[in-house]
Amino acid sequence: MRRLDPDETLWFVLLLGYGLYMTFLLVSGDVRYFMHPRMFPFIAAAAGVFFLLAAVQTSCLFRSSDADRRRGRLWFVLFALPLLLGMTVAPRGMHEETAMRKGMAYSGARGEIASFLDPPEKRIGSPSMGGNGLMETGASDILGDSDFDPDGFFTVDPMHFDRKLRLLEESLSSLTGRKGRISGFVQRRDTLPAARFFVARMLMVCCAADALVTGLLVEWPEGVALEPGAWVEAEGVLGSTEFFDDWLGRDVTVPFLKAERVVPIAKPANIYVYPSLPRSILD
Repeated sequence: MRRLDPDETLWFVLLLGYGLYMTFLLVSGDVRYFMHPRMFPFIAAAAGVFFLLAAVQTSCLFRSSDADRRRGRLWFVLFALPLLLGMTVAPRGMHEETAMRKGMAYSGARGEIASFLDPPEKRIGSPSMGGNGLMETGASDILGDSDFDPDGFFTVDPMHFDRKLRLLEESLSSLTGRKGRISGFVQRRDTLPAARFFVARMLMVCCAADALVTGLLVEWPEGVALEPGAWVEAEGVLGSTEFFDDWLGRDVTVPFLKAERVVPIAKPANIYVYPSLPRSILD
């Protein structure tokens, strides 16, 4: 006589549960709190593997009455705990409060202006690059009409956030005095006066664990009233300024926006930005 094997049934439930949970994250869009969009196909493939393993496990669900198979229950706990946590804890990713405790990754201070998605000739240390890590090419070869809005603003938009910040660094001399716009959350530094703050976003390169806080230094006389973590859009005149980096212990020159207008905005549905990607991947 065959009867249901409790141990094998638990394994089946776990395998099926992981497949269903990953599918839920993909369908609901909550996977964006954990992974870069380029990783989504791998999550879908992993869900498929779990469904396949669950299907194979169905052959082990029943056993004869004289069979004596046992699995260590500790393994069930180790496998079940991450699934239970994922199903019971609402996904938030790295929110603004966490970002406040992270350092600001701004290219002007460290020279780290290259993205891992850049072609080899644009990466730091490439033979085609100057000693400061920048491309040895004129601003006219970098900037184009498409980098400006119809109203003449150089906008650091969420779709190309990291690219626009690096472009601002590389072409700062050409952009100085031009109108600029950026949106993000307010991040303050102890070494900054109250009228100066960063407008920042969280840049996810691979997953939430490696997310960086990056943005643009802004000066606004009424900035003292802005709370850290508040979402704003700032418009003004682009330039450069000296900034004391308390990590490096010295003054550095960074891109700068002297704001003429700062208005509160709604927190976006997706608080992350990514190394520049085609729109189809982010939609």
